[in-house]
Amino acid sequence: MLHSKGVSKAADIYQIGAVLYEFLVGFPPYYTENIKELYNSIRSAKLQVPKYISREGKDLLNQLLSKRPDKRITIDKLKTHDFFKGLDWEKLAKKEIKPPIHLKGDDDNMSDNDANEEYLFMKQQESKFKDRDYTAENQL
Repeated sequence: MLHSKGVSKAADIYQIGAVLYEFLVGFPPYYTENIKELYNSIRSAKLQVPKYISREGKDLLNQLLSKRPDKRITIDKLKTHDFFKGLDWEKLAKKEIKPPIHLKGDDDNMSDNDANEEYLFMKQQESKFKDRDYTAENQL
């Protein structure tokens, strides 16, 4: 897509990887507010995965976010990847699986949120991801 060659299923796989990375790490892969740096990193930088991500998580992210579309994992292989070991995809599709945790939101009692690290972390990160007009400095 960055090379103006159109998109394919491999681009969808990459996007799944980008969303999974953000879920696991707390911000997008190659994150920067400078759009030129972002595009250059997507094209050529090595993916940085924090040490606290499991071996299976790191392996899956690397396969999803591979720079080479022809080397990206397929959906069928993704479903059998060790990262998802024990997940019943049919039950998931039928919404028969309860989420392992429930994050408290703004509408919930704030005192309950104090014990919820994920919620507090995301509240701290919010300012990084607010929509802003790009400045001349970081436009293409």
